[in-house]
Amino acid sequence: MKNTLTPARLAAALKRVPEKRFRITQLAPRLLDGKGKVDIEKCMAQQEEINLAVLEVQSYVRAAGNARRALEYIGRGRVRVYEGEFDYEDIEVEEGDG
Repeated sequence: MKNTLTPARLAAALKRVPEKRFRITQLAPRLLDGKGKVDIEKCMAQQEEINLAVLEVQSYVRAAGNARRALEYIGRGRVRVYEGEFDYEDIEVEEGDG
């Protein structure tokens, strides 16, 4: 079947996933004092930006977990791909415990 999700197609799709740069990695160095320790005053001043950076990472981790579970379903042969151009919206995952 032309739309079968094979390991080669999966690898090709994963290669197209763009690199993710988290804002926390750019923010963290700005929160240190001259000795390389966390400066609480700097953190307090940038609390909103810290919260957004943490939420960004949490969201990404949640999405990565969803992708991992989808791959586990694929590995168990529990995913059907419909005819037409391949798109993640074309994947149906069967419900169940695994």
